Amino acid sequence: MKFFFDESGNFQLPPAGGHGVGIVSGIAIPDSDEAEIFRRFDAFLSKLPSSSFKNGEPKGKLLDDANCKALATMLADLPGILLRPIMLDLTSLAGQPQAQVASLVSRKLMELQATCRHETFRNQIAELALDVGRLSVQQALRLAAWAKCISRTIQDSIILHSGTKYESSWNALSFEIDPGEDVPGNREERVFEAMLPMWVTSWSRDEPFATIEGIHTADHPLVKNWDTGEGLDIGKMFRTNVHYVSSAKSKGIQLADMKASLVKRAVIGVANTKDLQNYGLMMTKSIGKSERACGLFCLAPAAIDDFNRRYQGLTDAIIGGRSAVPGSYCEP
Repeated sequence: MKFFFDESGNFQLPPAGGHGVGIVSGIAIPDSDEAEIFRRFDAFLSKLPSSSFKNGEPKGKLLDDANCKALATMLADLPGILLRPIMLDLTSLAGQPQAQVASLVSRKLMELQATCRHETFRNQIAELALDVGRLSVQQALRLAAWAKCISRTIQDSIILHSGTKYESSWNALSFEIDPGEDVPGNREERVFEAMLPMWVTSWSRDEPFATIEGIHTADHPLVKNWDTGEGLDIGKMFRTNVHYVSSAKSKGIQLADMKASLVKRAVIGVANTKDLQNYGLMMTKSIGKSERACGLFCLAPAAIDDFNRRYQGLTDAIIGGRSAVPGSYCEP
């Protein structure tokens, strides 16, 4: 199973009274449908004007209204693909202590380090705590949103891609991420490599990765390759399988970038009817109830009425898209 991720927005906290959201776009593509998905994507790209490309690479933010509609239509028609956006609500974080993710995580790591019995592990945790503490607020929020998107995409893919057709796809996993910096092994990558399994494991305690009784049996590749008997081995799923790949070299990341642009148009600024319709059409390739499918993610308490008001348009757009498109994914 192949997973691709890109982002939109700078994860900068808005000023008082402002509104902000950080977007991470996740895509899951099973091996059985990969060739057809990318064939259709290539056909879509071949019809775009040169203005939709930067340095030879297609960019979602450069699409005009007509091609945004064509993109949403193409995504809604792709076989087997799963779309999972995550939107970190920055509005509720502004001025809140929870915004200091780097400091909070660094402090928890130092507390963990003090309990480590083995010197080597103790030193590794101490070094990680220092690296995390040196991240900016924007970097830390960005990494947390990436981890949440990866976690949710895996969880949704386990449910959606549970049929016999997709079994062999679970023999190997690949996670391709558009790097934030051009220097391999930079601080963000070092921190994310260590924190990704920690975050996902922590979240899965409260929201375990669900499997389907009667389908995910002992001989199913997902179970055989990644299960420990007490749950999925998160560390093993990510070990050697997370790759930082330039979007110029990854069609999957390019597709994630374009998907993120449709989300951004619907949620940032003043969204018009066309943007919301495109978003709703694209989101027929997501699963879960409409409120969950839009992928809202909070790190600080938010007034529920205000929260629902700000994002109600997205929920309505998903409901509308699923009602209008026969064969939309189900709502487990």
